[in-house]
Amino acid sequence: MRHTTQRIAFIVALCSSAGLWTGCETVQDYLTAADRPTARVVDASLADFALDSADLVLDVEVTNPYGVALPTPAIEYALSSGGASIVRGEADAQGAIPANGKRTLRVPVGVVFADVLNAVRGVKPGEVVPYEFDGALVTTAPGIGDVRLPLSRSGELPVPAPPAVSLAGIDVDNLSLTSADLTVRADVTNPNAFRLALSQLDYDLSLAGREVASAAAAEAPALGPGDAGSFSFPISVRPIDLGAAFINVLRGSSASYALQGAFAADSPFGPITLPVDRAGSVPLSR
Repeated sequence: MRHTTQRIAFIVALCSSAGLWTGCETVQDYLTAADRPTARVVDASLADFALDSADLVLDVEVTNPYGVALPTPAIEYALSSGGASIVRGEADAQGAIPANGKRTLRVPVGVVFADVLNAVRGVKPGEVVPYEFDGALVTTAPGIGDVRLPLSRSGELPVPAPPAVSLAGIDVDNLSLTSADLTVRADVTNPNAFRLALSQLDYDLSLAGREVASAAAAEAPALGPGDAGSFSFPISVRPIDLGAAFINVLRGSSASYALQGAFAADSPFGPITLPVDRAGSVPLSR
């Protein structure tokens, strides 16, 4: 094969410099007889995993047996689930395939989860759906012309849902006009069909219409599919800074609240940030 590719390279260079492609029938013969390039999907993963979208990144290994580089290929693709089309497109070019070598191309396929919900009948947020990737790598081999190499891959695609969070209670300690120590107790449920390891909640918390804290709670549970758990976090406030009447709020039996923020979480599909937005009434205890 080494001698064959060397001779091919010589003939290709000679014909290219002389502008004699149509007369170089030996190039056609040699390239047709030589091993053809190959392409295969060797891995697939999610990147930029978010509540509304993600990139399905496929690693495509391309082998070039010729003694000349293959021009920058194009990769056409179609992503579907159960026969329902989700997205079609063409990946950006990433450079030539070296002579007598191989190269792994990273092919990102942008997936909008709303498109999955619209395309695949009966799918709801929080579920995992099977996907089929079908495509082709298209390049040009000197003396042969267009070469089209089929690609395929199957796997699973999550359609994430945010965790359900509510405040179970607030314990009020050391209450005075100038200081109050509070322990906020929260319940959280994972509505997804996959595990979520919640690592941190960045939040803004308001009580009775007044913002009392903007911080991060580092302790949060790891939850299996459909599991519920609880966690707590301390905050300190100065009631006098929130208005003299606010101390009466903390002396009461309950208060309205608004909790906004986002959970940082790990999942089997990669890290993800999930929003939190909940309002209601929370009991106060001393």
